[in-house]
Amino acid sequence: NCRNHVRRPPLTIATATSGQIQLTVGQAATVMGSLAGGRLTTAGAGQIDWTVATSEDIRPSSLELGGATLNIKSASPISMSAPITVTANTTLGFQAGAVQLSSAIDGAHDLDIGSDGPLTLNGVIGQSTRPTRIRIGSLDTLTLGVNTDIRSSGNIRLTARNRFVNNATSGSVLDSSGGTWRVFSGNSSPFSGQTPDVAGSLAHDFKTYAISYSTTSSLSAFSAIEGVASVPTTGNGFIYSLAPTVSVNATPSGSVSRVYDGTTALSLPTVTLTGSGTVNGDTITGGSATSGIFDSPDAGSRNVVLSGVTLTAQDSGGKPVYGYTPTGTVSLAGTITPKTLTASLTGAVSRVYDTTTSATLASNNYQLSGLVSGQSITVNQTSGSYASANAGTGIIVNATLASGNFTAGGGTLLSNYSLPTLASGM
Repeated sequence: NCRNHVRRPPLTIATATSGQIQLTVGQAATVMGSLAGGRLTTAGAGQIDWTVATSEDIRPSSLELGGATLNIKSASPISMSAPITVTANTTLGFQAGAVQLSSAIDGAHDLDIGSDGPLTLNGVIGQSTRPTRIRIGSLDTLTLGVNTDIRSSGNIRLTARNRFVNNATSGSVLDSSGGTWRVFSGNSSPFSGQTPDVAGSLAHDFKTYAISYSTTSSLSAFSAIEGVASVPTTGNGFIYSLAPTVSVNATPSGSVSRVYDGTTALSLPTVTLTGSGTVNGDTITGGSATSGIFDSPDAGSRNVVLSGVTLTAQDSGGKPVYGYTPTGTVSLAGTITPKTLTASLTGAVSRVYDTTTSATLASNNYQLSGLVSGQSITVNQTSGSYASANAGTGIIVNATLASGNFTAGGGTLLSNYSLPTLASGM
């Protein structure tokens, strides 16, 4: 038996073929050498980096992982089949070529398994004692072999940066008795091409797209599938970094029109959204928009630009799909109608009796009602007529107005108004 409280410099172990090696670390430790038999036990809160030349150098008869992170490094592929017992929350990592892990793993604690290269599982995890949580990640392809069964009393989380492949024959290859399973794939083409994902017999409750995968560590990717608003909090599901976009058509339930008020604001009616261009047999089933604005404040035929657009979708099996976004701006047709102005005459309009009804007016005799705040229009019609040619007071004066009788002030467009054709006053 060999017990080591590992500290720097690296510990070199001669080839062991029997007995037990127990490594307890408090921080980081480096181990060199081979283990061709016997039992390997780890403990502590630190990380053990064990560098081996080939799989032949790390062949214990069994492993007991008791809290420390065991990270196996090799420039060659690694294959491990020794049974593993987890006696404390533990991480088993691989920095190697392709990794084949066929071990039977048991223990009622949290278990993390990560690989920088392709990782293939082909054993049963939790056959006699289920881990309380299982997280398994690969920075390459994660494959579940035909004999794989992964059982947990809590959540199961799998991440594959490049590709996920499920070749397991069991329909319940991911079996969480008290939680959910989630599979995250960073495959840029998970449903087509030369290397699509393989879901196998996994029966999901939802799919979610457009969840980013930016990590360089196989065991730090799990934040991408936990606590993200677009990922449901219940149910089993597939989560993808793929971010598909769709062409969206918007149909309003009523008129999209209002009178000019100098702004782009709009009280948006209910809008029905449809989309095309989905992936993997998905269908856009609807959606909503929280608001909309006209593309210009001016009167005329306008586009209404929608914001807060969310789409609802389902897959070919009728399960909900999240994460579709519109391709470009979603808009619909609308209208801003000119605002009606009224004109009246004010101030002193008088002259000496001359047998005619002619009246001479100035711009300050006109008062326009209905202008948007901050805007101005000047009336230049100087001719009017009295209602009577006789001398007197309180005689009504009328002025006929045409479009050429109006001059817009700064920041004002005459086309935004329905201009009056008559002004009257005493």
